[in-house]
Amino acid sequence: MASVDCSRALLERRAVSPPPPLLPFAPAQPAPPSTPVPGPVGSMAPVPTVSAGTADSSSSDGDPGSIGSLRRHVGADMGLSSLAGMAHAKRLLTEAVVLPLKFPHLFQGEYEGGHSSSLRPWQSVLLFGPPGTGKTRLALAVAAEVSAELYCISPADLLSSWFGQTEQNIRELFGQVRERARSRRVIVFLDEVDGLCRRRTHEEPESTRRMKTELLTQLQQAPRAARPGPAGRGQAAEAAEAADTAQLFYVCATNCPWEIDPAFLRRFEKRIFIGLPDRECRQEIIRSGVNFHVDPASLQDPEWQALLDRTEGFSGSDITDLVKNALYQPIRELTSTTHWIPAGSGLWMPCSSNRIGALRQNMDLFPPHTVIARPVTVRDFLDVLEMARPTVCPEDLARYELFTRQFGQLG
Repeated sequence: MASVDCSRALLERRAVSPPPPLLPFAPAQPAPPSTPVPGPVGSMAPVPTVSAGTADSSSSDGDPGSIGSLRRHVGADMGLSSLAGMAHAKRLLTEAVVLPLKFPHLFQGEYEGGHSSSLRPWQSVLLFGPPGTGKTRLALAVAAEVSAELYCISPADLLSSWFGQTEQNIRELFGQVRERARSRRVIVFLDEVDGLCRRRTHEEPESTRRMKTELLTQLQQAPRAARPGPAGRGQAAEAAEAADTAQLFYVCATNCPWEIDPAFLRRFEKRIFIGLPDRECRQEIIRSGVNFHVDPASLQDPEWQALLDRTEGFSGSDITDLVKNALYQPIRELTSTTHWIPAGSGLWMPCSSNRIGALRQNMDLFPPHTVIARPVTVRDFLDVLEMARPTVCPEDLARYELFTRQFGQLG
């Protein structure tokens, strides 16, 4: 009986503990003075506080907070021109996102002769492709291109184990984002979107079905979120209302587009394949990675060109790792170096053991900051390349190509 009473008491205590509320959509600010609010009876959680400066009336229960952590800082120098390669993907994103946000009048209002424009800009784009090809970086570049606020959201930011809380999180987040877009340009980046909208099956839980239904509803409503005005308003008012929603755009990314439910796939008006970097793009990635380490003119040497040939099939992330490992090669050698020569200004540089006049000594016997590494060479890259392997296999590439032919566009 004692164990039954303990279990009943535990259930009652859980029943009075409310689920964690979704924090209102607001940029991070210094916390103002707070007023304590009594917690639930018997709760083991810390007592929450109400911050007068962050309370949001749009929240369903009035609980305060901030999700400014979802906002990603984007520098003005991170635009599309800062990306190597991907010319076709950048052109498609310019058409789908940049032009409607920079020049909304081209998509709204009336043209000469009184003809009303029926051209409505796209509101959502799906970027799909192998891991490490730059999908997230493209989202940052688009936000920088149009000087928009960028909010990066993953499934973990929305999913909850509390009953009905996931749907509420989605509903409130999308509503707050739409409200935010009334006064500024906003881009929402949904990463790993396949984690939220996989194909529906008969075996999936009812909670998963409710979550997908809510997300579908919000994606459909997002472009039409302007508040209704008085009856009988003119076309100018409707155009102004549409211009508000034109400031909001969704960019979604996935590595597994074939797992996305067809109903969601239809919501993504543009589906752009972000493939592996071509030769020119690989050269630019290597060039930017070895900046200040290698003479740029030497990158045209036959050995460097051979390196570009041998990295075909590598993703951008693979090449970045390759460059990092190659740059580390001279530093790695320092730990086993036993002979040194003066490099000027009190510095010492490694050399071969048969070098005349070399100082024989282990690295750890030198004072700090007096040891320097030798310059990086193409041989370092070729040595590292012997152990490097691409992370994308030909079978995966064939699957992406098939999906692109059926549903997408080449980027």
